[in-house]
Amino acid sequence: MERYQSFLLILAALFLGLLIYVLAISPRTSPRFNLDSFDRTARIILGGDVMLGRSVMTKSLGEKDTSYPFRKIAEETSRADFFFVNLESPVIEKCPL
Repeated sequence: MERYQSFLLILAALFLGLLIYVLAISPRTSPRFNLDSFDRTARIILGGDVMLGRSVMTKSLGEKDTSYPFRKIAEETSRADFFFVNLESPVIEKCPL
């Protein structure tokens, strides 16, 4: 599992680097693309550890609402173009309570 997590972390870092690079390209250095038609700003929110197992999962299932863990931050995160978090939950069936 550790190799999988490392792979996902590297993949996320590469994606973020590519995003920053693409947003920083000058139209003069890329004549094939007309970047003037794009909004060159992006709002990125980086969150911390997110634990969706145990009591959070139980509460979500009890309320039959998968958005329960994110209700209090939904307004802020919906303003972002990209929202990243560190998922600290096991992705398994029958997660221990």
